[in-house]
Amino acid sequence: KLTKTYRVTGYSNAPGGFDRRGPIKNAVLLLKQGKGIGEGAAAHLKDLLAYSQQEYYAKAGVNYAAGWSVVHMLREARRLKPKEEAILGSYLENLLAARHTEAELVMEKALKEYEQAKEDNPNNSKPPDDPVAYYGFVDTGKVQKRAYASTFADWTDKDWEKFEEAWLEYVAKSL
Repeated sequence: KLTKTYRVTGYSNAPGGFDRRGPIKNAVLLLKQGKGIGEGAAAHLKDLLAYSQQEYYAKAGVNYAAGWSVVHMLREARRLKPKEEAILGSYLENLLAARHTEAELVMEKALKEYEQAKEDNPNNSKPPDDPVAYYGFVDTGKVQKRAYASTFADWTDKDWEKFEEAWLEYVAKSL
């Protein structure tokens, strides 16, 4: 819910009437009871945040509600640990860096193939030598994996346990 100046004043159902709060509360309850994702429980955060797009949308209802609740917590919770506070900004920075790295790899391959084929076909035009020109050709799955690995490189199992505990509590009490 927004004011006329776009200040957030509360949360209601998403556009189209989708309620994220009910499904995530139920999925979290099932997770706490030791149920698995095949039984409607939410995935553990370490797994959820590492999912590929295909894995994420395989259980779209529960995973989308879980993802929404994680972002909600990271934006709205008042007592986050420093590592948790850094997640959103760090992940965005790492996504951009990963995209650029992957584009550099695509560019290098294109330039190498051009050099190898130049003798056979001298009329081929040289591909761009700017990685930005290759952003649309990167494998987004590789970008995501690289960004995830960078964002959570120094996280221990204990960090993940504490983050998940905080998330479970946040969903139960704040949503």
